[in-house]
Amino acid sequence: MHRLLPPRLLILTVLAMMALRVALPGPVFISAPWNWLGLPVLCAGLALAIVASRLFETVGTNIMTFDKPDLLVTSGPFSFSRNPMYLGMGIVVVGLALLLGSAWPLLPAAAFWIALDRWYVRFEEEKMLQAFGEDYEAYKRTVRRWI
Repeated sequence: MHRLLPPRLLILTVLAMMALRVALPGPVFISAPWNWLGLPVLCAGLALAIVASRLFETVGTNIMTFDKPDLLVTSGPFSFSRNPMYLGMGIVVVGLALLLGSAWPLLPAAAFWIALDRWYVRFEEEKMLQAFGEDYEAYKRTVRRWI
């Protein structure tokens, strides 16, 4: 069975947001030039997601959401968020929503955040607890889920 990986869901969300902006241009909640504040937000989210994923590559651990975790990473961005890759992706959609300026793209952005929090993170937390037990519990006590 194929499962929807978070980066693919991010791409689908971005496409849905842009399609809604074109199809339903109003109401506008932030207009030019203020909507350009979304660009640095988007870039910051992308940078966070990339830095976190590169750290997985550097330490040689599995990055695939639905595979068994093989290493508990607690350094770098994982020292302030248990889910910096997902946090980065979520910040990307917030930045894009600001850039687009229209209210309708907020719907897929909100759905993306809900999917991250209620589906992906909960699934991964259960797998991490099974794989790392008390070490993961200790990590959860010191590092927040998001920020």
